[in-house]
Amino acid sequence: MKNLFVSIAGVSLFIILAGLFTKGYFKNASDLGINRFEGPKKKIVYIGSLKLNVEVANTDELRNKGLSVRSKMNDDEGMLFIFDKKDTMPTFWMKNMEFPIDILWIKNGKVVQIHKNVPIPAKGTPDSKLKIYSPNTPIDYVLEVSGGYCDKNVVLEGLTIDLTRALPAP
Repeated sequence: MKNLFVSIAGVSLFIILAGLFTKGYFKNASDLGINRFEGPKKKIVYIGSLKLNVEVANTDELRNKGLSVRSKMNDDEGMLFIFDKKDTMPTFWMKNMEFPIDILWIKNGKVVQIHKNVPIPAKGTPDSKLKIYSPNTPIDYVLEVSGGYCDKNVVLEGLTIDLTRALPAP
């Protein structure tokens, strides 16, 4: 009986310690620049003189997820989409989005087109009925910001955009 009690106490202690170490691991993951839900820490992008903190979507998984898991985004934040090659014609939709966005299409360090205040779809809209957004010309990058950002900050087509702090080193 005494051996059974010692065995149960030992297993219980092991489970408690394992739980504490696991909890500590995930707590310290943010110290490494990793957020379990949003990917790496934000990078800096300048649109003219405006500074934005952006998350970088540079894999198929991150590009497909995009901002769809967020309920909001701050005015000084965005998401930069980096593709496997330049001169691409990507398509975007608002599936599972909860807030409107402005989509900036970027080529050679300039904003070449803007879709402003792209609305969220009506609840229950089937995928086949979702509007598709794409650039008029091949682009290099896409930047998504909160809806109304471009009007509020007078972001216009032709404006220079500095992505150097957000792009991977060559």
